[in-house]
Amino acid sequence: MLPLVIDSVNVFLSALLVGAMFCVWLVFNPSQLDASHYIILQQQGIRTLHPIMPGLGALTILFTFASAVFARKTRCACRC
Repeated sequence: MLPLVIDSVNVFLSALLVGAMFCVWLVFNPSQLDASHYIILQQQGIRTLHPIMPGLGALTILFTFASAVFARKTRCACRC
């Protein structure tokens, strides 16, 4: 049961992380902005995302590692 919970949390955290990265990629597109608005947008994005994204990335890495450790014991999940 614990490996299932860890895998589910891992997929959820990975989806949050990739979704945030995808939104940043879309929002910070400078093609339609002049320089001053682009700088304001970048600064606000850094202020908003900097406290959350490193922790979310580290937590995702930890859950991925834990998922790999549990999958090592399952023969059908790991073809090693």
